Amino acid sequence: MNVNWGSELKEIRTTMGISQEKMAKLLGYSSKHRISEIESGKKAMSSQAIKCVKFAYKLYGEGLLVETDYM
Repeated sequence: MNVNWGSELKEIRTTMGISQEKMAKLLGYSSKHRISEIESGKKAMSSQAIKCVKFAYKLYGEGLLVETDYM
């Protein structure tokens, strides 16, 4: 099953209040261009990146991840 995580990534990123550049750093990408490509559906996310996003968002939702942790 091929799932486009782009819209979910954008929703998570904006909910957390972080830029594409900061999300790229969080996921280990060298530039925000990759996040833009993922959000627009041009590129796929690796399963490891999806796990990282889910984990970070869970911590954020529980109040365990604060702005300084990913800025």
